[in-house]
Amino acid sequence: MPRVMQAKQQISAVIFDMDGVLADTIDLHYQSWQRVADEWHIPFCKEDYSQILGMKREESVDYLLRNHTVDAETRAEMLRRKNEYYLELVETLNPDQLLPGVQQLLAELQAAQMRIALGSSSKNAALILQKLGIDNLFEVVADGNSVPNSKPSPEVFQKAAELLGLPADECLVIEDAAAGVEAAKAAGMVVLGVGPTDRLNQADLVLDSLADCSWSALLHQLGLSSSPAE
Repeated sequence: MPRVMQAKQQISAVIFDMDGVLADTIDLHYQSWQRVADEWHIPFCKEDYSQILGMKREESVDYLLRNHTVDAETRAEMLRRKNEYYLELVETLNPDQLLPGVQQLLAELQAAQMRIALGSSSKNAALILQKLGIDNLFEVVADGNSVPNSKPSPEVFQKAAELLGLPADECLVIEDAAAGVEAAKAAGMVVLGVGPTDRLNQADLVLDSLADCSWSALLHQLGLSSSPAE
């Protein structure tokens, strides 16, 4: 008897993480937290920052203060200043700061009539998309304002799928953080990791960057097919 070929899993939408995938806003967060830490004379370095990647501000300041005791008013002031410093840096963003390959991939997805969404823990996601000049390409934005728990909780990706009106297995997530990969897999989605393999080894496919990455090649490497929006 002839072998029955299993149909390829169909993907109808791509959900992008933001920091480190669309633009290098990660360093803006680091600079902001470093400034806050310096003001309160708290030791802080990039290794410390790597521990809070993907966390919400409230969780991040708790990590920053793990060896220190401050009152609620001081904690709130630290959060306020961090956001103030970060927004100052966000104002400097422009479309030229999109990471390599992002603009081309977004254009290919749009041409293929794929639905495009954002799944980010940031509470400033909409503003950043606007500064990068790509907000009009995103049908759905699920962010830190949408769900109570940050990655590795799957909630932000589940929210994006809910807003799209799609089942999880029709969504492909593009992530650069281990917590984000864990969150997307927990949501039941296919995951493309962008960055070091040792950090993202739970992803279905890992690439160094999105540079020279075509949509058709991605589908082929992942063994998927696309299901364009009607």
